[in-house]
Order: sequence, then structure tokens, then C-alpha cells
Amino acid sequence: MNFSEICTMSATELALMIRNKILTSVEVVEAYLDQIERVNPYINAVVQYNREHALQLAQKADEDLENGVIRGELHGVPVTIKDAIDTKDYITTYGVESRSAYMPKVDATVVARLRDAGAIILGKTNLPELCMTFESNNNIFGRTNNPYDLTKTPGGSSGGEAAIIAAGGSPLGIGSDASGSIRLPSHYCGIAGLKPTRGRVPETGHIPPGLGFSNEVGPLARYVKDLRTSLAIIEGTDSKDPTCTFIPSSVGQKTMESMKIAIYTNNQLYPPTPETVGVIEKAVNLLEEEGIDVEEYFPEMLNEFYSLNSVIKDHFNDTIPVMQEIYSNKDLSFDDVNLIDTWLDRLDIDKSNKYMSASELFLLNTKVDVLRSKLIQDLSQYDVIICPVCAGPAIPHGSSLDPTTEHSFNYTRPYNWLGFPSVVFRGGQSDDGLPIGVQVVAKHWREDIALLVAEFLEERMEGWQAPELFFQS
Repeated sequence: MNFSEICTMSATELALMIRNKILTSVEVVEAYLDQIERVNPYINAVVQYNREHALQLAQKADEDLENGVIRGELHGVPVTIKDAIDTKDYITTYGVESRSAYMPKVDATVVARLRDAGAIILGKTNLPELCMTFESNNNIFGRTNNPYDLTKTPGGSSGGEAAIIAAGGSPLGIGSDASGSIRLPSHYCGIAGLKPTRGRVPETGHIPPGLGFSNEVGPLARYVKDLRTSLAIIEGTDSKDPTCTFIPSSVGQKTMESMKIAIYTNNQLYPPTPETVGVIEKAVNLLEEEGIDVEEYFPEMLNEFYSLNSVIKDHFNDTIPVMQEIYSNKDLSFDDVNLIDTWLDRLDIDKSNKYMSASELFLLNTKVDVLRSKLIQDLSQYDVIICPVCAGPAIPHGSSLDPTTEHSFNYTRPYNWLGFPSVVFRGGQSDDGLPIGVQVVAKHWREDIALLVAEFLEERMEGWQAPELFFQS
């Protein structure tokens, strides 16, 4: 079996073929390492990897299998990890120059769970400093390029992860999403991504911590079915993240035939491109052809959220210098509780009055809670919302900071602050060959429904398509 066959398979298929001894883990890992070395000089997505170590782990996985030991659902399958997530055998920089040699003592919870499930960590992927922009560029590793057009960004902050998966250098990865940082790169790079319900997956070992406000750790893959497989591995409490809880992934059976689906194409702030509208309309047509109930519906409470969005954004922009100061301490041990205490204490003792007071922050969160309740009520008659991921396909490097494009990203942001799960998959492409994604938003804790709808549509729409770079010799 050649590299192009192995590097187009899903992680779920690879795991099955390894368990059935059709492929060895060594063959699979070697194929992905070769693909990284083939495409990474063009896209700069993988910033660290260790070929020898990864192949040693693959050899051990094959030996375990020969001895009748299967470690878990991903036995022998390679994965990659965003460089905001601690890995004990790889430097974790968070994109901060002073942390360029920082080696965590323990894995982040999600990494440990992947290893326990038998996965092999291939390497770390690029991001912006402290995950703070919609592009993936920092002063340590430089800029990541979109595999479909090197002049375009793969998005951020999980842009390195999305780019290497799209280019066939990894079947599955872990990223994080505080405003769209899994979904936007998945959209720009034509793959699948899941932002879970807030509190489903622990953030332990992720920098910066979301503190329960707006950050979720989740999977990216070429195929929706791998999102379901990986979510079952990484979800659940770890007794460390105080914002994480446990709700079963599937809390009730649902079929496509019984779905009632809301759809909108315009966030009423930044109109989508005609190609983007066309992809969403194609999804609607496919659903209606199957007799599924689809209604055009825009939750009006989103306009109330947008009025708060600038306040939320200003608050976090104000705290960036504090985060940079804390994380620039290369000797700081990133124990979760100590880190959160350090951050909160630093904000509390600052005398500049630049930051929100405790009462102001409490009031802001109360307003967000009210809006969350309103959206829950709005969605009571629907199972999911289908809408764009962004107003258009991937944009040129450096243009994400243009204030005139700010609202083009507000197709993802509300569902972070309001805590709703959402799945992205590739539904089509622009006239110049750039991927266009579809976003499926479900009610809290109903990732199973969002995944069901996304997989149904992915099978009938384009899904992942290999970029020309994939076949680079």
C-alpha cells in the first residue's frame, strides 16, 4: 500500500487496519512522517517532530499487538498536537519566544488520554502567540501557509494543525477554540473540526486557560467520523479542570428523518460571498430531498450578543499584556491551579484600573448567561442550526487584523461565549479552489446530533479533497 492510500485514510480506518494486521503501525507512522517531510517545507505546519522516537513507539505498538495487547481505540495510530497543549516529550512554546525551550513535566489531560488509547504523538503544530489571532504566525517558528494556496493563511489559532491534516501529514489532531480557532482553520483548510460544549473536555495543560469563559479543546480530522471517535477518548472530568463536567456524549437517540433544522446564511453584520451561500443552499437542498424539515431562521438574540462582543473583545485584549508577562517567565511551572491563581492575582493587584472590576466582569457574564438562555429557548423547536463558518474562504496572510473584516469572523464567536457545540466540515469550494466549510451548531451536550448531521451531509457533499501539494514529490 503506497503513501497516498495510507495518508488519505481516516484515523478510524487506520486503527482497524492496524488491529487486523493489514497494516503495521510502523508502516503507517513512517508514511505520515514521510508526508510531513514532503509537504512541511511548503506549509511550515509541523514545528517539532522526532522521527526516531515516533518509529520506536510504533514498533512497540506492533510488538504489543503481536502479544495480544491492544491499548485502545487508536492503537498505533499517529496524531499531532497544537503547540498550546503540553506534551512531556516535546517542547511546548505556546508561541512565546521565552518559552522556546520549555519542556512540560507531564502531558495535558487530552494528550495523556490519547496515549492511553494507543495513539502515537507525531509532533507539534504551529499557532499564533498565546492563540490570540486568526492566523498562525509567531516569532519562534514563523508563518504557516494554507496547503491549497501558499499565499493564503490556514487560519488560527489551530492553523498548523488544520494545514498538516489537510496536506495528509496527520490523520487526526487536537486543537483549541476560543472564538473559532478550530472551526475557522478547518473551514480554510477543508477538513472537519469539532468545538465541544464548554466543559465537556478538560483544558488541563492548555495555555492560556479559558477559565470557563470561552475556550474549548477539541479534535480536527479529515473526516467527521474521526471527530466522534476522538471525542469519546478525550472527554470527561480529570479532577483538575474546575470547569469540566461529565455528560454522556449521546443522551438520547435521534435519526435524520426526525430532525428539524434551522438555517441562515447571513450573520447580519458581514454578508457572505455568493459561493459561501451556494454551499449552504446545497446542504439545504440535500436535506430537503431526504424529506428533512428545514426552515430559514436567524436567532435575533445574536444581535444582542454582537452588541456585547466588542466589550468582551476589549476585555481580553486588555489582559493580553498580563498573559504575556506571566508566560514570559520561563521558570514558571504551569500547574493548573497555580497558574490560574497567578493570573487572577496579577489582574487583582494591578492599580492602573485598566481592567474590568470584579463587579463589571460579573455583570458581563450575567448578560452572557441571559443570552445563552434566550438561544436555548430559540433552539427549543430545532435540533441544529446550519450556517457559514466565515463570510468567505481563506484570506491572504496578514489580512485577518483588518478591522473591516472583523465581523466576517462572527459566524463562530457567539457559539463560544454561549457554550454551544459545533461541527465544521468541507461542503464545497470557491471558484479558485479554496475550501468552503459548513457549520452545524447543536444544543448543549448534543455533540452526537451535530456529528450525525455533519456526517450525513459530508457523505453527500464534497468532504475533504486532497490539495495538489498532497502529491508533492
